[in-house]
Amino acid sequence: MTKKLALLLTLCCFAGACTRSLDSLEGPEHGQVSGLMCNKLPTLTAALEMPVSQQALISEGHCVRLAYSEKVDVIRTIMMPGDGKYSQFHITLEGKPNTMWIRTSEINPV
Repeated sequence: MTKKLALLLTLCCFAGACTRSLDSLEGPEHGQVSGLMCNKLPTLTAALEMPVSQQALISEGHCVRLAYSEKVDVIRTIMMPGDGKYSQFHITLEGKPNTMWIRTSEINPV
């Protein structure tokens, strides 16, 4: 019984560690962002995969193409399998607070 319990606890800890590692990776805490960013991660990945849709997503308010650098605080960084790291951050655009996503590689250190 003790061996089964130990195995069960080990599996639970391992499973929790694996899912957490993809959902909250080491990443920048602060940085400068510019370029394409979207309010939802699936929207950003779709916009990056199909550049034709970027203008439509921007005009509908789902994405923004920021021409200047803005300093931000990163909330979290995650890994999309086969697609790289993405970071979520808070930014004020046109006087309104927003939570947006960007490729982590696009964040420049401050």
